[in-house]
Amino acid sequence: MRLALAAALALFALPAAAQPGPAPDGGNPPPTSAHAPATPAMMAARHAAHEACAADMTRLCPDAATAGSHPMQCLRQHMSDISAPCAQALQAMRAARRAGQTQG
Repeated sequence: MRLALAAALALFALPAAAQPGPAPDGGNPPPTSAHAPATPAMMAARHAAHEACAADMTRLCPDAATAGSHPMQCLRQHMSDISAPCAQALQAMRAARRAGQTQG
């Protein structure tokens, strides 16, 4: 159970914690303003997705909690296999993100 929770938490922690690196051509890193700050609606949607997708993460992406893995990428690769509640929660999270970006 703890592994499933850790995997679900890692699912959404990685994109938020990612820092821009150097550009592939060695130039300047991409601008950091590409991501809007998390709104309360975005945080609530992320929390709901953690809960809704925990079982899917355990079933479809058992190694997602290991270092160097990409849990969200794994779920995207299995979109046709995820549960309806997880798919709906991910859709709500995307909608909340888009709404937050239009407010800024």
